[in-house]
Amino acid sequence: MLYQQLARSCASGEVPWGQVQVFFGDERDVPHDHVESNYHMAAKTLLDHVPVEPGHVHPMPADSADLARAAADYEQNVRRVVPTAGGEIPRFDCILLGMGADGHTASLFPGTEAVGETGKLVTSNFVPVLGRNRMTFSFPLINAARSVILLVTGEDKAAAVAALLGDDPAARADLPVARLAMDERFILVLDAPAARRSEFRQD
Repeated sequence: MLYQQLARSCASGEVPWGQVQVFFGDERDVPHDHVESNYHMAAKTLLDHVPVEPGHVHPMPADSADLARAAADYEQNVRRVVPTAGGEIPRFDCILLGMGADGHTASLFPGTEAVGETGKLVTSNFVPVLGRNRMTFSFPLINAARSVILLVTGEDKAAAVAALLGDDPAARADLPVARLAMDERFILVLDAPAARRSEFRQD
């Protein structure tokens, strides 16, 4: 729905689409035209409807036979296109994330090696709970961004949201999403069902 709204607002001219570069924070191990592909969904709901330059859209080759090599190549593409800000890690203007009921974000699932990855900015990862391979940004790359928006919807996420926002370190310990840098650059967007168990008031 967010992508569809962005597509509808394209005519406002507020987004300089000719200057926008689009990367993907994670991807499933399927071809780009597959119904489960994040790229496929983004293309059908947003990218096919806005004047973004085709060469500025960078799908993840997550169906590659050599996923580790493909992840390394994608990292090099990020490094080539995205500027750094005085450090070695490229700094995206904005990274948009979601969250699963288990507290995963991007394809950084609980108990997987990718959660603790600090050397690679893009990594491949087998996710046992899914029985599938994924390609994903790592937390160092995500946390270097100028802005990170975490969009969470649905009552099945309410317990994880409450743990993320709560004061109990033990409750947060197993949530990969808790590794996000929740500072002034972090924006959390919740719908009412996702916020249901959290202790704050909405005016």
